[in-house]
Amino acid sequence: MSTDREPLVSTDREGPPSLEHQPTSALVPAREPAREPAMESAYRLRRASVADARTIAEYRRLMFTDMGDVAPDQGDDLLAMERYVEQELPAERLVAWIVEHEGQPVACGILVLQQIAPSPGHLDDTPIGLIQNIWTEPARRRRGLAGQLVRAMLEWCRERKIRHLFLNATEGGRGVYAAVGFRASTTAMTLTLAPDDPR
Repeated sequence: MSTDREPLVSTDREGPPSLEHQPTSALVPAREPAREPAMESAYRLRRASVADARTIAEYRRLMFTDMGDVAPDQGDDLLAMERYVEQELPAERLVAWIVEHEGQPVACGILVLQQIAPSPGHLDDTPIGLIQNIWTEPARRRRGLAGQLVRAMLEWCRERKIRHLFLNATEGGRGVYAAVGFRASTTAMTLTLAPDDPR
């Protein structure tokens, strides 16, 4: 993947997050870092609703297709993701944002909230946030849209005292996340068990 692309974030191959083992993590800063230039006035950032479930699902497929993980016409992932958003978004276990241009979606991102076992620095029942599905239409890249999506997520978490965030970043997306305080971790390990795996 070329490094000039917007970030394609968080493949499910990594499995559920833990506080100790995630490739890229951050504590939400008490004060937001200096802002990058605002989006052009033609763009509008808004919270997604259940009515956006299909768009979120389609953008997730585009992300995985671009990463080479799925063929454009492979599987029932669209329907599964659409149902997942319809179930999780009203309960705020998933929160999503859409960027529009002239009333049409051009970028989106989701924040999945998960409970983990208590650990040092995280002893209460505040969830952690897993940033996923940051995707921008190719013609709209290099305009700061991904950064604005991430900043909206950070602000939402800050207001709710959610301090720990995790994501998986491509090489091309690392700069967006480093700019707001994310740091790389080298402790992550993953394993996908096959149905006939003897282990």
